[in-house]
Amino acid sequence: MGEKKNPCKICLKSLEAIVQLGIFICVCILCSLSSKEPFKSHIIGDISNYFQESSNATNDNECTCNNVTYNHACTEEELNQGCKAVSLNIFKMRPSPLRKLVSDSFCDDMHDSFVRNKGKKISYIFDLNYGLIRNLSITILVLSLSNIPLTILFIFISKCSKTCAILIGVLALLVWIARIVLSILLFYNVENGDIEKYDDFLDCKNVRTNYFDQFSDITKLRKCFLAFAVFSIISEILGKVGDLCETAE
Repeated sequence: MGEKKNPCKICLKSLEAIVQLGIFICVCILCSLSSKEPFKSHIIGDISNYFQESSNATNDNECTCNNVTYNHACTEEELNQGCKAVSLNIFKMRPSPLRKLVSDSFCDDMHDSFVRNKGKKISYIFDLNYGLIRNLSITILVLSLSNIPLTILFIFISKCSKTCAILIGVLALLVWIARIVLSILLFYNVENGDIEKYDDFLDCKNVRTNYFDQFSDITKLRKCFLAFAVFSIISEILGKVGDLCETAE
């Protein structure tokens, strides 16, 4: 009778195959999305295309009477009764529990940046590191694909020459280390760029977010990268669990 296969190992191998497929798909999408940086060709024009005018902020006035705040401007009668008018800053961040808190001055600074750089490319304001992201993604993709011929070569050569099998094993290890290092560099360049800054910018209350829908690929790239990072972490965890299963036998 043949050796009984461990169900735990089969499950781990299956999960690892799925995770590796997820990593491969994410890297392919990153290569595609980073092929063309949208801000490189867009010139900053009329500021009103990007921001609401201050005159549109009249509905942002509030009226506080006896510690109760009403979402409307104070009438003359309410002011005579001691109510206080509260003018909200149009550059205030939109409240969002999913984003970190950023000072309201950030939105003012972004508006000033657009004004100062009018006539220049938006890439003067948002440096997305697309070139580095694409180069790293392509290299990781090539290294991932190289695992297939290395595995096939190892299976055939291991039956003929142990020395060659060891060399291929060392090469596979070097490829794995290179992937880890490049993945760390990819993480650094995505986070060190201005993609998160751009996300925070879209939360500013005065920004015309509909206009920036044409640059939706930037948000897609960040989400895809987060998926890549999660898959990579899961892959490492499964690898460690597999090592523990091997030790326990």
